[in-house]
Amino acid sequence: MKEIIKYQLISRRKPFLFSLAALLTINGVSWFFGARDLLSNAPQFSGSSVFWLFIAGVFSSVSLIITVLACGSGHLKSLLFKDTGYLLLSLPRRGWQILAGRFIAGLAEAALFFLAFTLCASVHTVLWPILAMSPDTSFWQVYLERWQSLVSLGVVTHAKIALIMICAFTAVGNLLSFAIIATRSFIHRKGLSWISAAVVFIVISNIATSWGQAISKRFSWYLHIDRAPSLMSRNVLPLSGIHQSHSMSALEVPLAPFALYLIIAVLLFIASSWLLDNKVEV
Repeated sequence: MKEIIKYQLISRRKPFLFSLAALLTINGVSWFFGARDLLSNAPQFSGSSVFWLFIAGVFSSVSLIITVLACGSGHLKSLLFKDTGYLLLSLPRRGWQILAGRFIAGLAEAALFFLAFTLCASVHTVLWPILAMSPDTSFWQVYLERWQSLVSLGVVTHAKIALIMICAFTAVGNLLSFAIIATRSFIHRKGLSWISAAVVFIVISNIATSWGQAISKRFSWYLHIDRAPSLMSRNVLPLSGIHQSHSMSALEVPLAPFALYLIIAVLLFIASSWLLDNKVEV
């Protein structure tokens, strides 16, 4: 399985670097126009700033969604629908080894992209509020205090958030993997196979979410996560004259859906491995 992880990471290096470069470039252009307005003490956003902020927001969000879905499924499109996939499928490796190796590699790729996305978003969430309310405020002062407020949440809270994100990533990835492999096993037309995969994915996701929310509500299974103060909840804009409460608020996350997602993910992983071994034609 180590070889599969290594091969997958190497094969994904150039596409990943291209996606990362595009993300940083588009967001960098948006920052440039925002910084220009900030340094010139502009009374309002320029047209260029608004345009590139919209472009950066849409591009970053869509790129993150596509990356999570593709990486969670282990990039099965290249494995099942391209000629290069036949080489990997013909190797003496069990289905679970192939799927697990590609999933781990996808998790690493998605984590790196999410880190870049978070860093880009953190700049936007400080730069634009400053421009809107107090252009004379130091950007770096606000930016550092924002990160300090997040760090102050503690290791336990961050671990809870990371666990929830990994659970969601695992569930979505295995749902999508099963949908693709199942439809590829029985439907050999590429277009129809992808449509069927999307339908299976949506149906299973909706059922799991509905059942999970009902279970959490019935048994009060919620995970309480302390949230960091918002940008304006502390005196992080000293020049704006705005002072608000230091109180912390809590976010309640239903626990049952994630537990149900993991159970379904394990079952679907087993089913996907069996289908890859016995039904997918090499």
